[in-house]
Amino acid sequence: MAGSCQRRIAISSAGSDCQAEQAASDGLIAANTVLREYFEALGAAANESSFRADDGIEALAGSIGAIPGVNADHVAAASGLATFLSRLETERLRERTLRQLIDQGAPPASDVVTMMDEVLVTRLTRLLGDEERVLRGAFVQWLQDERFENFALITAYCAQPTPGFFGRETDGPSYLLVEAYCQRAGVIAARREAIDEYQKSLAIARDALDTLQSSRVKLSGKQLAANLYRIGSDLDDQIKAVRKAFG
Repeated sequence: MAGSCQRRIAISSAGSDCQAEQAASDGLIAANTVLREYFEALGAAANESSFRADDGIEALAGSIGAIPGVNADHVAAASGLATFLSRLETERLRERTLRQLIDQGAPPASDVVTMMDEVLVTRLTRLLGDEERVLRGAFVQWLQDERFENFALITAYCAQPTPGFFGRETDGPSYLLVEAYCQRAGVIAARREAIDEYQKSLAIARDALDTLQSSRVKLSGKQLAANLYRIGSDLDDQIKAVRKAFG
């Protein structure tokens, strides 16, 4: 997020140190780590294997609490889940432990998923909207300075660049500006896609938590363990993709 903020400032010359964006980025990564650890613990219990939370997991609550505008109840849920996981260090997790993980861990985990979804939707989408408006405004002005007036057609050109699309109007500097705009607009589109994919992972995690709490699933078995591990791994992969897109 901070990288996205800095690029926006570079175009607009707006004053900001991007601290809020950096805090939001750090908080999202911390919250995702807690969720991933929770699903790994569930998978270990279903598979009757060992589990030990990462060192320092309790300290992640500080980063989560620093997310600008975050709901205090969601922070408390994330902090409580992190503390619960930090104390769950056994050599062999059995069905009784899995039931404990569900009864005590699933409700705060659901709150963390909600928090991630809300932060992702509101903050990242707003950042993208701001960056898109700044980008468009700057390039409209620069192209007008070059006597280029067909900015409304650039979106179509960016989607399918074709030689001679604008005729001679894009000779020299205008052509370079159009290409630069398409490149930056493509980066924004990639960020939107990263957000969409992460939201899908959150939806899968939410459905899994709802199913576990409804007692509609057998609380053992390698298939369950594999599914739970996969959810945690997918959350990790997708947050990395979001971080890379906004880095």
